[in-house]
This record gives sequence, structure tokens and C-alpha cells, in this order.
Amino acid sequence: MKKFPESDYYSIVEQYQNVVRKFINMTVNDQWVADDLTQETFIKAYKSIDSLEDISKIKSWLIRISYNLCLDHFKTASKNKFDSFDSIEEVFSSSILPMGKQLERNEMSQCVQKKMLLLPQSYRTILCLFDIAGLSHSEIAEVLDVNVGNVKVRLHRARREMKEILKEHCNFGNDYRAVLTCTPK
Repeated sequence: MKKFPESDYYSIVEQYQNVVRKFINMTVNDQWVADDLTQETFIKAYKSIDSLEDISKIKSWLIRISYNLCLDHFKTASKNKFDSFDSIEEVFSSSILPMGKQLERNEMSQCVQKKMLLLPQSYRTILCLFDIAGLSHSEIAEVLDVNVGNVKVRLHRARREMKEILKEHCNFGNDYRAVLTCTPK
């Protein structure tokens, strides 16, 4: 097998590090653990990159590695009876937005992310894979080792459940500038 060029590997890390970290952080809900698992994901990827047959599937391959590491983390955590819900990363912030809009978006994002923690893990995972990692239905099917129809059903159920959680826990409205706001009930 041909050795994968190291410079190409570093460009892969630069391109996918943020999405992998966001996915892991939303899955494990611990920034320190997310940092460690992100690093471990790319170490595992580096060691086995030559086994990747189709480079166009690199994103789903990296997410699959990170997903498996998250599962291992939960197995270990449940054995140790350790569970941390310390903080949530600001996933949807963007430096392109003006400061006021960025703060509003961060506040809304944090509120929605906190409510995502009320979802069962399987629903939270599918939403993270689709909405945060930006994987297609077929890529998610590959990561979770299920068929595409199952992905669509799970995603629909997760969104329906999330909608119910938001209805139950939040009041949505518009402020004086017609900006969508969310306040806890």
C-alpha cells in the first residue's frame, strides 16, 4: 500500500478538526474529554490512514472513529460511575456576524444545546451527526452501521422529540427588533 503523504494528513486535520471536536463535545458534553477524544481520533486516523480505500469518505471515516471513541468513553465512564455535565461549547458561533448578533446566536445556541441534553443519547447523536457534523444520510448510515431509511426515521423522531422539549421548556418570541428570542419557562 502507498504511504499517505504527511502533509496531506495535516491538511485533513486542519479541515476536519473543528467538526470532529464539535461532534464529540456534543456527544460527551465535556470540553476536556472532547479535547482528548479529538486528539485520540486524529492519532488513530494517522495510524490507519493507509487503510482508507476511498479518500472522499474521509469525513464520515473520522466521525466513525470519534463515535467509537465516544462509545468507549461511555463504557469506561459507566464502569467508573463518573459523569460530567460541566459545560457546553459554543457550537454555532461565527466570527462573520456582528458582535450583537453573534452574542444572540451564542445565547440561543447554548439554550438549545442545553435542551439537547434532555434527549436520549441516540437522538442527540443523530442530530449531532446531521446538524453539527454535516454528514449526509448515507454517511450517517455508514457511521452508525444502519441503513439510510433507519437514519431518516431516527432523525425525524429526534427532531420531533427536540421540538417537544423546546415547547415544554422554552417560550419563543420576538423582541422589539423582530429577533427570535428564547426564554425558559
